[in-house]
Amino acid sequence: SMERGQGIIDYFDKALGMMLLYEVERSAYKAYRSEHPNSKMSEVYGTAHLLRLLVKLPLLLSQAKMGSESIRALQPRIQELLRYLEVHSDRLLTK
Repeated sequence: SMERGQGIIDYFDKALGMMLLYEVERSAYKAYRSEHPNSKMSEVYGTAHLLRLLVKLPLLLSQAKMGSESIRALQPRIQELLRYLEVHSDRLLTK
């Protein structure tokens, strides 16, 4: 659903600076944030960073205060997103 998709985008925006950047990416991130403080990072950073979030998601969900029903409901959406990324990887990922 659109609501769950927005939830992943919101989570991405919050998680990017905390856990999804490599050390060499941090200075550019900080510079961009200072110049564009109201920008949504999901509009700046792309698929590679989203994949980093998806890799960390099982651990993050296990630490979250979510019930097992909520996590089970989220799993098909994550699988659907991963399938979409796989099908469109030639367009979404740079080589």
